[in-house]
Amino acid sequence: MAGLYSCEEEKPQNPSSEKNLSELIEGEPQVTLNPSGICPLTAKIKLKARNRFIKIDYAHVAGATIIKNAGTGLGTTIEVDVIGLYANRDNKIALRVSNVDGLYAIDTISITTPALPEELPSINITTKINNLMEPGLHFAEVQIARSADPKQQRSVPIIFDNEGEIRWLLDLSENTEISSPIRINPSNEVYCISDNSIYKFDLMGFTISKTSVNGFESSNVLHELPNGNFLLGVTKSGKTINSSQGFVESVKDHVIELSGSSVVKEWDLTQVLDVDRTALVDGGSNWFDINALWASEADNGIIVSGRNQGIVKLDDQGNLVWILAPHKDWGAAGPNGSGAETEPFLLAATDGKQNPSVLPENVQQGNFFVLISNGAGDRARS
Repeated sequence: MAGLYSCEEEKPQNPSSEKNLSELIEGEPQVTLNPSGICPLTAKIKLKARNRFIKIDYAHVAGATIIKNAGTGLGTTIEVDVIGLYANRDNKIALRVSNVDGLYAIDTISITTPALPEELPSINITTKINNLMEPGLHFAEVQIARSADPKQQRSVPIIFDNEGEIRWLLDLSENTEISSPIRINPSNEVYCISDNSIYKFDLMGFTISKTSVNGFESSNVLHELPNGNFLLGVTKSGKTINSSQGFVESVKDHVIELSGSSVVKEWDLTQVLDVDRTALVDGGSNWFDINALWASEADNGIIVSGRNQGIVKLDDQGNLVWILAPHKDWGAAGPNGSGAETEPFLLAATDGKQNPSVLPENVQQGNFFVLISNGAGDRARS
């Protein structure tokens, strides 16, 4: 993940201004490992100034991959976040402290960490071409299943370095249901959905916000917009359709935009698609089964993938723009099949045996990658 950590530019050394750390601070540095309780490869270092305002210029985690943590402002008591510790190791933290008089001290602090949970995978880097890689680390969502029961599954997002060493993890096992999807945004905030609530954390593991989704049931499809709002795939309570199996309450066929806890926009797929189409699978109440979505920022529309139908685009008013799916058995739209015909909205045909599902993270400049699942293996197309 490029740009995950940052630091102030390291200042040139002036030997005449260098002091022992004890000359700038009172007592010993205070270290708190895992201050949030769910992020075991993080720590806080607290210093108290001796007689002048001080600041921490940097706190670097030494190793084959150095993690550079940003410093602090001036104060009499200051704390710096340390992110990117190695697991099961006596970590060495290179610390530079300076004061308002231009005096500085460089010292090393040790922080010992526990071993990783045994359930986490080992990471083996088989190929690494540094000049073709973006700088930074790598974020991955790890789901650990103890059984088929979602309540027995453990969600642990991780960040690992170019050597395959896990340098950060967030233990979300306290959530009573699986946390998925789990994403990290450009502000280095981690967000996910679990228990029908959207959680957002900082990289120290502290909760920034928790937003309940009221009036809808999440389908574990989530995307954060640049303005901080969320797009969410949901089931709308009490929505009835005339499906292939008769009148049923439908599921996983709505998209909402949340601003805080308020719904500011809603897209109803039953109004624009053929709800009793069974060309790919007879889903009944789960006729669409939304499994991915993305914002079309150029026109404020959305692109939505449904496992049982295909990929569709809707504009910001909820109107159908196009359908990417096999050209087979597309009829009239609407909860009762009394709406407009859907066939005119079909794009170029794909193999009728294949069901495309968009990978929305890769939507760029009007192009996107598609994972085609046909029962005999998955293939990517663009």
